[in-house]
Amino acid sequence: KRWTKDPSIWAPQKLLAGDGSFFPPSLSLSVKRSAKSRFFMYEEHVGAKLDDEDGPTEVMQVSPSHFADILNRNEIENGYDKTKMEMVYRKMQLHEKHQHHHYCTFPIANVAPGVLTLLNGYEKLYDYDNHDDDHAKANFPQHQPMIDPRGPSLWMGTNNSSTQAHYDVADNIICQLHGTKRVRCYSPEAASALHVFPDAHPRARKSQVNFDDPDLERFPYFSSLAPPDLDVVLEPGCALFIPAFWFHHVENGSDKSKLEFSSGSVISSESIGVGRPGPSVSVNLFSLSRPMMVAQNIFR
Repeated sequence: KRWTKDPSIWAPQKLLAGDGSFFPPSLSLSVKRSAKSRFFMYEEHVGAKLDDEDGPTEVMQVSPSHFADILNRNEIENGYDKTKMEMVYRKMQLHEKHQHHHYCTFPIANVAPGVLTLLNGYEKLYDYDNHDDDHAKANFPQHQPMIDPRGPSLWMGTNNSSTQAHYDVADNIICQLHGTKRVRCYSPEAASALHVFPDAHPRARKSQVNFDDPDLERFPYFSSLAPPDLDVVLEPGCALFIPAFWFHHVENGSDKSKLEFSSGSVISSESIGVGRPGPSVSVNLFSLSRPMMVAQNIFR
């Protein structure tokens, strides 16, 4: 929570283009853009983007200030002002056909290392001595987690952009800095119901199913998917630990179709269990325990 004591520093406009920003104006950010699908899936071991039914995801190069403008197009500030929410919601409906979804992530040290000064103490997130994990301390004293050498990564996305359900081979801590993020977590046993891409596929570890419009003829086991083991909306200052091999489906902001009106005003997100409309900024840090490092080297 100390990282968000002053939440304004994580607002996209200030973070990316404000006075004293750690992002050089001449910097070029690689931003994914999709005109149709809000679900982003990265490819591994492949040089070109794969072509989906909705067309390939475009990768665009933009300046920090340009990306800040993109993120701020549907920004909602100052809490839940219902009049303001209704006005923005109507505007978002009007431009729905022309809206693109944008997503960007990168290791902070590689792009804007000065941002790390705002994340003081991130190295201790996985420190057993700072947690009440007696089981880990007693049984695995020699397996202190090994933090990703790249350090924390920054994740930024426009409202309703989503990372398709997938699992990572490392433990992961997500810390929300700006906006909201809904995370649905499923145990590894959900792999069959999620119809995960084969291991040799460039999109290995990811579900093939469109959560918004599942094709049950192609993916019949999805109908047997149990409710998520955890379904939570992260607010600024919240953190979530996701163990390795656990599936997580991540959505930024709010799905506009789930906003409801009462007496001409939008009902706030708390009443319907979804996030607030607007962009999302978060940081995540991976960690590999020594046994996982050994296993990864064996199967590499």
